[in-house]
Amino acid sequence: MQTFLSRSAMFIKSAGTFCVALSLLLVAFELKQSRDIAEAQLYGDRLTFNARIHLQNFDLAIAAQTLGDLARGETVTDADRLRQLETYIIARFDELDLMHFHRSKDLLPEELWVAYLQGMSPPMCIDAVYDVITRVWDSGVGYRKTFAKDINHWLETVQCPE
Repeated sequence: MQTFLSRSAMFIKSAGTFCVALSLLLVAFELKQSRDIAEAQLYGDRLTFNARIHLQNFDLAIAAQTLGDLARGETVTDADRLRQLETYIIARFDELDLMHFHRSKDLLPEELWVAYLQGMSPPMCIDAVYDVITRVWDSGVGYRKTFAKDINHWLETVQCPE
């Protein structure tokens, strides 16, 4: 009887130790998730701050008109219109950067990331827009290396209809 009790006590102690270790792992996981969410929020706040500065004199109507004109094959030489388009593209890259950051922290499903890239692909097929996008991108705006690597790959592999 004594051996059974000592074995039971040892089993209970072992089970208790295992449960404590498991609960500590769960707490560590929750802390990591909280840190990732806070980091993503801070990253988003920084991009929002930058966007406010970049978009002070931004006119979406001019950028959209410029994009439409280029899509129709028209030549756009007006520096202000091209600057508006560049500002729009930078804002889209900032938005894409934030989504990529969320994706890297498993806060954004892969399907949404792919869908967003597919949605950005059609303007890439307009030579003049592609030139503006690559000029903005090549200017080294200062994005994270992992984001830059993924965007460089995307820029090289965009599929345009014939």
